[in-house]
Amino acid sequence: MTTETTHLGPMVVLEHQLVLSGGSVTERVSVVRDVVVWSAVCGVVRVPATHRCFATDLASVPWFWRWVVGRVGVHLRAAVVHDWLLHRAGHGDTTVSRADADLAFHEIMRRDGVDVVTSWLMLAAVTIATAVAGGHGRVMRLWVPLSMLVVVAGGLWAWVSLGPLWPPLVAVPAAALGAVWPRCRRVGAVALASLAVVWPATVAVVVTGAVVGGTRHIIRWLTRVRRR
Repeated sequence: MTTETTHLGPMVVLEHQLVLSGGSVTERVSVVRDVVVWSAVCGVVRVPATHRCFATDLASVPWFWRWVVGRVGVHLRAAVVHDWLLHRAGHGDTTVSRADADLAFHEIMRRDGVDVVTSWLMLAAVTIATAVAGGHGRVMRLWVPLSMLVVVAGGLWAWVSLGPLWPPLVAVPAAALGAVWPRCRRVGAVALASLAVVWPATVAVVVTGAVVGGTRHIIRWLTRVRRR
């Protein structure tokens, strides 16, 4: 029995380092081999392995959402390229905007075989970050967080009033609200509909994480006390 293997693109070779500083451990992930991709938005993009000031944080997914999308996966190469484009934009490269970097991120994900749901969720996440940072103009900088608060508030009201039937009922008007985001109508619809469904589970994960984290701190404190 033979198995055919098809490589979608060049390998991404990374180096993971643990750095001890001030009594705490931080991680640094750097590129070992140049990553070269082509994007219809940005043209040829080369992420150089020789650039010592650049480090990637892989997919910048908050810990409480990693049950939805992980930091690594098929989207890894797109995430590294996205980090590099943001690094360039943050250091004065005016040829690539944050909005362009987001579009290139989505394009590379789709070309690398990332499924539709994951790619759109990740595009929605980076679009929100770009909007809050001012990358889509002043109106979006205010409108995006405001519309997200409206969705969460509507979800709370529906949760109390309608019980377990609320997620699909809130997701539909949330998508309609997101569809009026200037320049980002489809992304806005995906972002707010996803938020309407995901945030209650996120609250449960955050509470669980807080309990686990608190327990760890208590155990460490008790261990120090006993050693004394």
